[in-house]
Amino acid sequence: PPASCSSGITPCSLGDARPTALGTSKSDMGPLEHWPVALPVVWLYLAREILRELVGVAYRRVARKPDRVARDYDLGVWKRALEEQRWARARTLADYLAGDDQRARVVIVNQRIVRARLRDYYRYRNAFLSAVLEEWAPPGEELIELGSGGGYNLFALRLHGRWKALHGFDVSENALAVGRHIAEHFQVTGLRFDHLDLTDGAHPNFRLLGGRTVFTHYVVEQLKYASRTVIDNLIRSGVQRAIHIEPGTDLMPWLSLRRAVNRLYILRQDYEGRLVRILREFEAQKALTILDVRRLGYAPNVKHDPVLVVWEPRA
Repeated sequence: PPASCSSGITPCSLGDARPTALGTSKSDMGPLEHWPVALPVVWLYLAREILRELVGVAYRRVARKPDRVARDYDLGVWKRALEEQRWARARTLADYLAGDDQRARVVIVNQRIVRARLRDYYRYRNAFLSAVLEEWAPPGEELIELGSGGGYNLFALRLHGRWKALHGFDVSENALAVGRHIAEHFQVTGLRFDHLDLTDGAHPNFRLLGGRTVFTHYVVEQLKYASRTVIDNLIRSGVQRAIHIEPGTDLMPWLSLRRAVNRLYILRQDYEGRLVRILREFEAQKALTILDVRRLGYAPNVKHDPVLVVWEPRA
């Protein structure tokens, strides 16, 4: 950033993740205006989060079993979304995705901890996600999201219009209803939603994945006690390629505050944080080939930024 950014007072600009806009006009996705956070302040934020997570591990640790996931999402997040119908109050799909929160908060962008308005952050994040997926999911083909929830990612990708079709699968009927309501409200075409339990290898909709590129975004983390089963089911389904954007600390320096924060958060929430290690075990068994592994470095707070892992089944 320019020298004036170092004061933390003058707003700076991070360049677009894509040269095109997220939304209906180029003005919908400009550079991300942000304010740098001084290093001592970053340390303070991270130290506070470490303390908070230590308390959580000691007194509020979660057991992420299937009933807990269903309670949190199908009967929690997605049931509330159906009741609130927030999409009905948005002028456009782009406005709905970006939200209306103009508060500046500490976020992670490009591996850096900065302050940015949350609405601007989500515009930037959605464009960045599209750019990452384009590397491994060629435009013009069908792209499938596994664990699509209410379709947030798919609607963001639909605005870019680079894929022939988008298909979302989820185990939550409430989430699927949310996605279908949003698609109907904004008259979104080329996108559909169907049911799939990733832990059930006998589910009939696994046949729809054969020869397709699929991706997950913070989904395998919810399936800690069935993650190996999920990978095995994907291999057996005949997917062409799998793209995972999931949390993990494998690629972080051992002696870093950010690794400590992430590790404690994953531990407290009982998330799956070993996906890279698990996929390397499958690779050692010659079941798949890993094509890319790297940190992506974005999050709406100071923790839980994802790792990208791309693989293909071996013939």
